[in-house]
Amino acid sequence: MTDRPFHTWRALHAAHAEWSEATFGADKGPLGPLKHLAKEAAEAAEGPGNPAEFADCLFLVFDAARRAGHGFDVLFDAACAKLEVLKARTYPEAVEGEPCEHVQPPAFALAPSPEAAGARDYFALDDYGDECLPYRPTPEGIAEWLAEPTVGWGRVPPVPALDGETFAAHGWRVTWHLATREEVGWHFRPRLPSDAQSIIPNDGPGLGWDSDMMCDVGDFATFEDSVEGNDEVHVVAIADHATGYVATFHADGPRVTIAPREG
Repeated sequence: MTDRPFHTWRALHAAHAEWSEATFGADKGPLGPLKHLAKEAAEAAEGPGNPAEFADCLFLVFDAARRAGHGFDVLFDAACAKLEVLKARTYPEAVEGEPCEHVQPPAFALAPSPEAAGARDYFALDDYGDECLPYRPTPEGIAEWLAEPTVGWGRVPPVPALDGETFAAHGWRVTWHLATREEVGWHFRPRLPSDAQSIIPNDGPGLGWDSDMMCDVGDFATFEDSVEGNDEVHVVAIADHATGYVATFHADGPRVTIAPREG
């Protein structure tokens, strides 16, 4: 098609934004377009031969992002950065008609044995990371990443942190256990902490775990599914810290100090 009314994505985005605000109002948030997007995606799946169905999805992505405060430039930059993240990930062989999600790397190294592990506290920055983290979840690992942040993790552009710059953070406590199947239920050695909220089976000390296998403490139906018939498995137990934190970057080192958030 050569006789296009718009010759750039930016012009198309602007024209759609003008129409959307005139039609639906400028004071609406992103939730409506996102819910509509789910319906249009289902229609595109049923009729993939119709390009108009994909155009519907595109316009709803534009609209939802813009109504969430992400204009054309922000969305374009985020897409460029996310593509680099996708290219760096590893994927299993795709199956026709099924989603293909990337292989989760180990969250971090486990201790040599449940008895030697004890309890360890870990931290992550609220705004940098999703189901994976680009840094080791320790003050040292966070400091290294903030000094040289990688592309595609929300820090756009990926510039080093300033001396004294602060970041919202959260923490969690991890303990390591050996779970043994008994006639009734499971026995955990050492005993699970009273504040543990989740448990995740893993393949053995030092190998990390897959967060997709996480289940609530006490949800042994899900736990049974995840252990795949094994009678003895290593698990990690996780308790989220109730307190929010502030991480402060210090250029000397570099290093990060973490303190409870006031209020």
